[in-house]
Amino acid sequence: MKNIYLVQPNYKGGSGKFSAYWLPYSVGSIWAYAKENEKIRENYILKDLLFLRDDVDDVISRMEHPDIVGFSNYIWNTNYNRSLARAIKSRWPDTLIIFGGPEVPDNVETFFEKNPFIDIGVHQEAEHTFLTILLKKLESRLDLTDIPGISFVHPRNGVIKNPSVGRIKDLEELPSPYLSGVFDDLLANHDSQWSATYETNRGCPYKCHFCDWGSATFTKVRKFSTERAKRELEWIADHKIEYVFFADANFGIFKSRDSEIADNLIQVVKNTGYPRTINIQWAKNSNKDIVELASRVGFIQKGITLSVQSMSENVLSAI
Repeated sequence: MKNIYLVQPNYKGGSGKFSAYWLPYSVGSIWAYAKENEKIRENYILKDLLFLRDDVDDVISRMEHPDIVGFSNYIWNTNYNRSLARAIKSRWPDTLIIFGGPEVPDNVETFFEKNPFIDIGVHQEAEHTFLTILLKKLESRLDLTDIPGISFVHPRNGVIKNPSVGRIKDLEELPSPYLSGVFDDLLANHDSQWSATYETNRGCPYKCHFCDWGSATFTKVRKFSTERAKRELEWIADHKIEYVFFADANFGIFKSRDSEIADNLIQVVKNTGYPRTINIQWAKNSNKDIVELASRVGFIQKGITLSVQSMSENVLSAI
C-alpha cells in the first residue's frame, strides 16, 4: 500500500471557552472523492490529515515513508506548507509533492523555480485531478503530460501547464467528507473543539476585482442537493460543532432553495443548540429578500455582508 498524507494546517481560532481548529475541509473533500474508487482503496492508505502547525521536524519524525503528500494552500498556511514540503523532499526525495489551492498561481513560469521541491501544481477544483494523479501513479511510469488541470516541470521541455480540467458540472458525484466518514478518526483521536466549512453551492457569476470567487470562476453557480445540505447540518449539530463558515459565495441567490436550507438550519439549532454561530457570505446583489433571510437567522448570524468594491472614486474608475 502507498502512503498518502494530506496537509491543510490552520490556526486555532476563537477565544475564552471557545477556541477551535478547523476541520480540513478541502483535503477532506478531495479524499472523500478519491476513496470512492476501488483501485484507490486497494492501493493507497490515508495515513493522516495534518491540520496542526506542528514543528516541521516533529511532523517528519512521525511520518512513515510518504509516497504522496498533497497540500491545500491559502495565504495563512502556504509558508508553513513550503517549509514542510521542503523538509519532506529532503528526507524522502522520491515522495510526490502536490500543491493545490488559491496560492498556486495561474502563471507558473517562476513558481517551480522558486519551489523546486514541488512536483505538481493543481489548478482550480481538484477532486477529478487528484484522483487522476493517484491512478497514474500506479502505472510503471508516471506520465503527467495528459493530466488536465496541472502544471509541472518536464525533464526536457521545462515548465508545462496542461489545459484546464474545466469546472465540475455535476456536484452530485462528489461525496460529502462529513457524511462519508473522512473526519471520523480525526474527531475520535483529537480532544479539540472544531469549526466547520459548509458549502451548498460552488461558483460565482460576478467578476468583482477584490474577490477570489469571481476572479477564479465567474461562471455558473452549481448546487449540491438540498438533501445533502440538510444532512450535513445535522452531522454538524450531532458532533457539537459550534462555529460554521458558509463557503457559498452568494447564499440567498437561489431564493426558494436557500430559504429552505435556512429554515432547516433554524430548526436544527432549535433542536440541538448547534451550531452556536454561523458566518454567511450573502448574495452580492443584496435586496429585501436577502435582508429578510438574514433577519431570520440573525439569532446566530450577526449582521449582513455588503459587497462594495471600493469607496474610492479613483479605484472604481480604474476598475
